[in-house]
Amino acid sequence: MRRRPVLCILLLALALPASATVREPVVSLVGVGERPTLVPGEAYEFPVDLLLPAGSRLESIRMAGDPDTPAATLETRPAVTGAPIPEGFQRLTVRVRGVHQAGTSPGLRVRIDGVWHDLEVDLFDGADRTVKRTPPPYEPERISLSGLAAPLPADPGILSDPATAPATARSVWVHGRITMTVRNGTDGDPDEIQGVDGVTVRAIQHFTLLDDVTLGSGVTDANGDFGFRATMDGTIDVRIEVITKNGTAVNVGNGTFFSTYSQWFHTEWGFSGTDIDVGTENFGLDHRLNVPMFAATVITRAHRWFEANGISPGRVSVHYPDDGGNTHYSINPGSEGIHLETDQGRNGGTILHEYGHHWVRNRAASNPPSYCNDICDNDDCGHCVWCEETEGVAWSEGFANFISWWLAKDHVDSYGWDVPGKYGLESIGTCNYVYDPPSLTEGYLGSLCRDLVDFGDDNENDLAIDSFSADRASFPPMLLFDVARERRPVTSTEFVRAMYEELQVRPGVTLADIADFWSTVRNNGLAEDSTPPTAPTSVFSSTHQIGIPSPNSQPTFQFSGATDDYTGVQAYYVDIHTSPREPQTNGEYLIVGAEVLSEHLAAGTWYANVRAVDGA
Repeated sequence: MRRRPVLCILLLALALPASATVREPVVSLVGVGERPTLVPGEAYEFPVDLLLPAGSRLESIRMAGDPDTPAATLETRPAVTGAPIPEGFQRLTVRVRGVHQAGTSPGLRVRIDGVWHDLEVDLFDGADRTVKRTPPPYEPERISLSGLAAPLPADPGILSDPATAPATARSVWVHGRITMTVRNGTDGDPDEIQGVDGVTVRAIQHFTLLDDVTLGSGVTDANGDFGFRATMDGTIDVRIEVITKNGTAVNVGNGTFFSTYSQWFHTEWGFSGTDIDVGTENFGLDHRLNVPMFAATVITRAHRWFEANGISPGRVSVHYPDDGGNTHYSINPGSEGIHLETDQGRNGGTILHEYGHHWVRNRAASNPPSYCNDICDNDDCGHCVWCEETEGVAWSEGFANFISWWLAKDHVDSYGWDVPGKYGLESIGTCNYVYDPPSLTEGYLGSLCRDLVDFGDDNENDLAIDSFSADRASFPPMLLFDVARERRPVTSTEFVRAMYEELQVRPGVTLADIADFWSTVRNNGLAEDSTPPTAPTSVFSSTHQIGIPSPNSQPTFQFSGATDDYTGVQAYYVDIHTSPREPQTNGEYLIVGAEVLSEHLAAGTWYANVRAVDGA
């Protein structure tokens, strides 16, 4: 339980803006086939898919920078080569034509339902085939890998098949370690070296005029170590390449044709042996793969926790850098996934928050939220942690905040790594010195979820509602994820209701647990119940028979039978007096299932006046 800030309110009063982190469906471009290579001064022509919401009307397409020239005609791509059209969208294929100018990218201006959209065809190439060795300034300590299974490697591409290799082929053990430099983000704290988790490493034979052949591939573990078998024949030149992608968790790249980051980092010239020891390769802060490796590591570890608990959301794409807007999670076909601005690339808390949206999108439910309401919008439609938005935003952002906090905690518990930028959720805040409605404000849900699983009571009072609300709950985190998956709430109020319904039927949950739940919910301002509970119907005393005199001057009582349709009965006020009266709230406060022991009473007739208290 946490206390409402009083003298220190200035520390909590500012409404800090955040980006709009779930983008609503809008028009987008998706590359078709292989990424084209443009030559300055030469003509180009290639197809792209234009995806727009179903029912919308395309009125005009023109080349950017040349408004008088229509873009190439629309075409219908043959079904055999066309990707499936996502639900709620229509697909139009555009052939983009022009003459390439150095330093520019092709662009389109499209008008849909009267609104112009400027779209850039980003021909980003993630591959770098130069080799630059950088050993780490020190070898980071290795952690235990118990329970930390490595993900599957990415698709190896054209693979050398050992079954069809010539008789002279041999098996080669390829091994090494990949690390990265991590900026902690706190002034004065030194940078640290971490193992890169979950990136694919390939041994390849490169051909100038033909496609490269993968001789073998593996994936780094939580320490950054890798080791795999490759099949080789004769004396050949072998390149070792790292790719910011694995087969189960993450793919980090960029561009309209989405090109994954990759880098040659080791070469064996004229190799004819059976062992390639790459050593340790460190990707420093100035390396183009540093941020992609950071994102891949953070998400691989987050995915590992979900996968270990049987609730993996599937692989996510990370688009970096994307400075065309705020950092966000896109649900648009062709650009699905996390879009990171340059200045957020090393913010682990933000990456885990956006990954939380990915989990909700694929394993739970949320309606596409609308952020454009003149609250915390600034230069773009956005939101603030402690300012009201809508019920949908409060759920979507609040649960993603909780996921970020929980996964950052797992990074510490499982890997000993305090992720830069981790979320707190420990204190209730204000919006411009005012507490906004909890059901409309994302911060309350995030704080509630943390309090429900934080494995310890906080001995403060968040909102100072009364002296009896407290953070008393300590539930397993999977309870919250199960409720989100199975009961699929889309607002904070629905989540609270769904939790209560689940607790009523979940094996092993007691009435005291439910009372603790409602105490914690009320402590975070999200208990809403306008109907009072019924009066108790039975009383038990281990010291007295009701209505029969006893020499025992210190009676005990236990009450039951009161009911409440929504928040449940949390406790009873017990007011022992010489006459019947309305129970006083300064009397004994008896939690459901507990006994109250009175003070020693003088001889006479005494009445136990009782009133049930619900969770709200």
